[in-house]
Amino acid sequence: MKKFKIFIWHLVVFVIGSGGIILYVFNRLVTPSSGAGLGGVVVMPVIILVYVIAFGILCSISMVIWFLVSYFRNRIRK
Repeated sequence: MKKFKIFIWHLVVFVIGSGGIILYVFNRLVTPSSGAGLGGVVVMPVIILVYVIAFGILCSISMVIWFLVSYFRNRIRK
């Protein structure tokens, strides 16, 4: 795979995954059955930020691994 294509796919997965994380946290903290109340709404941006950063780190690790696999595959073919 081309490096640009690997980057684009990881970027797309990161954006969609981050949106999913935001919706999940919002849904879990805002619903009355969660019991989080106003405190949950107040800490929601921090929780979202932590989860999105952790997800970004995992996506970056995955992208580096894919770049290494692509590099070694191209090196073996030559």
